[in-house]
Amino acid sequence: MNPKLNCRVAANSPTEYLELIGKHVLAGHNVFSILNDEILIPANVRAGKTEAEARLYVNGGCQETMVEGVEHSAGAYYYFNMVRVLDLCLSDHEFPDGSPRDTELEKFLPKVITGTPDFESLYCRVLDTLKRTIKLGADWLRIAGYHTRFIHPCPLFSTTLLDCIERGADYTAGGARYNPAGIALVGLDTVVDSLAAIRHAVDDEGWLSMDALRRHLADNWAGAEDIRQRMISLPKYGHGEPEVDRLAARISQELAEFCRTLVNERGGHYQPSFFVYYAFQSMGKTVRATPDGRRAGDLLSQGCAPGRLRSPKSLTDIIRSVSMIDFVNYPGNAVLDIQLPLAVNNGMPLSDFVSLLRTFVNLGGPTLQPNCVSVDALRDAKAHPDKHRDLLVRISGLSAWFVTLNEGVQDEIIERYMVNS
Repeated sequence: MNPKLNCRVAANSPTEYLELIGKHVLAGHNVFSILNDEILIPANVRAGKTEAEARLYVNGGCQETMVEGVEHSAGAYYYFNMVRVLDLCLSDHEFPDGSPRDTELEKFLPKVITGTPDFESLYCRVLDTLKRTIKLGADWLRIAGYHTRFIHPCPLFSTTLLDCIERGADYTAGGARYNPAGIALVGLDTVVDSLAAIRHAVDDEGWLSMDALRRHLADNWAGAEDIRQRMISLPKYGHGEPEVDRLAARISQELAEFCRTLVNERGGHYQPSFFVYYAFQSMGKTVRATPDGRRAGDLLSQGCAPGRLRSPKSLTDIIRSVSMIDFVNYPGNAVLDIQLPLAVNNGMPLSDFVSLLRTFVNLGGPTLQPNCVSVDALRDAKAHPDKHRDLLVRISGLSAWFVTLNEGVQDEIIERYMVNS
């Protein structure tokens, strides 16, 4: 559903402008992506562009940012399932019953972390495995992507990018002034909460052993609901827990620094991002149970937002957690999706929405995508679609008429957390 309205905001944005955005958002026009200049301009400068160039950034697709006229970022080029790597680090690899083990495949898979290493050792091994696997995918994409210039060049588009004509090279051959590619890192909070749960339950408090945890994960928490609920109750990102927020910041910093060392087929570097389109659902289906209490096949966390195993108490806690991450390291963008009550149903007042935007900007949030809905209306639309043909919802980087979505997507949107304060 278009247009997708991208609104750039900054610390000095006029109140009238923010009120204009809020008026439409709170009325249920769920097509807005609100981008923070205070983060995305410096992020592009840190990535090597001039400030004058960086000020011309736009959303190049759904959520991925690019600088107008000097690059094509290929921001949604490489989606990486971080949680599946953690899954493979903690549990034996799965092969179909009766099939021979594929030794050629196995050499690429993460090594299972055995024994009971202390948390710092476990953390370092998981991060090293994430980096090694990210590089493996980047290397494969570089080899495959090299052939694009021969089989699918883009001469007309290339003439719109500075330096392609001067260099006599198509953008697919690295002719543009800048040639980044994106790595969309999927499942940040699921990884953070899982590692934090291990630290609390195994290292700090000692009421669960790594062997017992592995058994519960392999059994998808069957017969261990009390343990699962206890893991869910542990401190989590997005809940105002400084220790977990610092862990999120540490992981984000290390991954961003590593991604910048990788080179793509056009000679540019990778730009990391935390946006996921709808991969948090599709990729979740491939991931077994995780230590945060999530069951096999359930959703992964979305963008840079908290997971859904336990609802945060307030938007303030969520934004404080997000603010701990240095998103200037993420020129590819990072997105916080939030679901708010519809204004016509005694939802958020306009003045509160303006305050929310200012707080988000001033604390260093990257991009905000609000979805203002009435859950009762969503449920009624699912049961009586003919009565709600004009009900529009924000899914991730796109919006759609709710009644046109399949039942699984409808249920996922209905179940998103409603935070009222």
